[in-house]
Amino acid sequence: MRIICGWRYAYNIPSESTFSRAFGELARSKIADKTHQIFIKEYLSDTLFFYNSADSTAIDVREKPIKKEKVLKVKKKRGRKRKEDLTPVALKEPSLCEKQSRMNSTIQMLQEISTSTDIGRKINAKGNGYAWIGGKLHLSVVDGDIPITAIYTCASVHDSQVAIPIINETTGRVDYLYDLCDKAYDSKPIEAFSKRCGHTPIIDVNPRNCEETKIAIEGDKLLIKMGFNTPMSNHYNHRSSAERVNSYLKDSFGCKHIYVKGATKVASHLMFGVLALCIHQSIKLLT
Repeated sequence: MRIICGWRYAYNIPSESTFSRAFGELARSKIADKTHQIFIKEYLSDTLFFYNSADSTAIDVREKPIKKEKVLKVKKKRGRKRKEDLTPVALKEPSLCEKQSRMNSTIQMLQEISTSTDIGRKINAKGNGYAWIGGKLHLSVVDGDIPITAIYTCASVHDSQVAIPIINETTGRVDYLYDLCDKAYDSKPIEAFSKRCGHTPIIDVNPRNCEETKIAIEGDKLLIKMGFNTPMSNHYNHRSSAERVNSYLKDSFGCKHIYVKGATKVASHLMFGVLALCIHQSIKLLT
């Protein structure tokens, strides 16, 4: 292995600090991300895929979370306001998803999203909550378990805030028909943006404390258990490809244990894993 890498003798191997500086240079130049884009353009851009599944996975890093400034709450005076203190109703500020839907480039859409290390909280498939220190890797996966787009953010970013950039970036790289998302992406701006890009969004319904919606969802689940599958449920079952890719990255492509620090280096480390998995799965598809 040493000779293949170009070091004939053991004393020719650079020190750990030299390796760290070299990896930092590779991370700043985003060579893994650029290589991933070139590979997709060269070998996958002419392929029509059926499904694009979006999902995120927790990334643990060895850093301290940033301290967030506490927002001081101003105590409101009791009683009715005087006439001179009344102001006209202010217009509601658009959400981040609504702002992103009006933008054209993915870089603009990601400007307000942080990549710093903080604490994230999530509920797993069994309904148990857990927390971690680090970030999130948001993935877009097409048929054949091939990752097309990967975006690294801080751990506290909600999945829906990265949905529109992922759809926009994946649409520019490959052609596909359906956007498959779980209930974390249940938002009208996301659904409208997917349709505007020429896709059919299939997004799980988020009940949002509505009892009627919860009853309807439980009824649909009961019908599925009895064997009465709807066309949409058959399509939605293919969303498991994103979860498989998350598992592949952590179990077989070195994304479970991160030993570098800084968002740029962590994102580069993850992108090398995404690049290797993309090539590995594409070989299966092309052969």
